[in-house]
Amino acid sequence: MLDDSVVTRVVNGVTAGHYPGDRAATRDALDQALRSSGPLNDQAETHHSEDELRSFFRRLAAALSTPSPS
Repeated sequence: MLDDSVVTRVVNGVTAGHYPGDRAATRDALDQALRSSGPLNDQAETHHSEDELRSFFRRLAAALSTPSPS
């Protein structure tokens, strides 16, 4: 399930440097993916539906747009 706890966990991981790219680079990649008219599910190879994946990406991008706590 791609709920808010997963969003928080990924944001924390990006902020801590556990994923390639910083918050801005990750947000830009998410924004680019969301602009795509093609199915993201083909790229991500996940069992989640297209709607679930796009919703998760939107929430994740929004969370990455907020300033990180110091």
